Amino acid sequence: MYNFDIFNTNNYFSDYARNKYDQLYKEIRKQDEDFILNIDETEYSSQLLKKYECNPITIHFDKGSMDPTDNTYYLPFEGNKELLKFRPNHYSFTTTVFIKENCVCFNIPYRDERIKNYIDEQEKKIKKQYKNLEKEINDYNSSLPLRISNIFKECKNEIINRRKDLESLGIPLRNNKSQTYTVPIFKKDKPSPLKYKLSENKLEPTVSQEDYNTILEIIYDKGREFERLHSTYNNKDEEELRDEIISTLAPLLKESVTGETYNKKGKTDILIKT
Repeated sequence: MYNFDIFNTNNYFSDYARNKYDQLYKEIRKQDEDFILNIDETEYSSQLLKKYECNPITIHFDKGSMDPTDNTYYLPFEGNKELLKFRPNHYSFTTTVFIKENCVCFNIPYRDERIKNYIDEQEKKIKKQYKNLEKEINDYNSSLPLRISNIFKECKNEIINRRKDLESLGIPLRNNKSQTYTVPIFKKDKPSPLKYKLSENKLEPTVSQEDYNTILEIIYDKGREFERLHSTYNNKDEEELRDEIISTLAPLLKESVTGETYNKKGKTDILIKT
């Protein structure tokens, strides 16, 4: 069992972010020239964004519990446990913890009425420190789209300008298939129609795991669009946002997609019916 000061080790999140920026730069720069010239920038940027984003960790302070046998307090959490060890640039003393059963745990040195006050104090320290870290994580994530765009455009312009310079010197270029480069404007449709298989025990169709994951991916990507185009979707209510998702799913899946639909025993938010 490894003890450490939560959000207050020698590992700074700023160092982690710089390392990620370096990895991002090297990944784009190592690509073949023809790849950079022909890839759709929006699609490529979206892939890189998913890869390099840092998902914040969630600590469920409202679900804390205590093991009376050893006076250990358990706080469940979700996400990458390594984030618990990162220190923000603005930090203060926290508390010593250890990880057990996917929980942040700390020992309580009392067995009397002071227990509640001690738990509150430790949670307050953890919340304060994580708030500072969360801000740095959000700043890092919000900076990624512009960084990706700048690195990609810089790399692409260097290739274009260098090739133009060589052509202006009258030097023939080997494997130069074209004097220009293609710009893809049509996106590939998602797989359709949906594939079904019969379950082992019941003669009922079920959607394949592949298509199920595809549907989730479409919804996730639409949610990311809500975040990126905040001013466009800010004033829409839940039903209007749901309709945006439906309008995206329907043409891609080529199936009947409806909202607030009664089906068998109950009502569903989004129903894909075949």
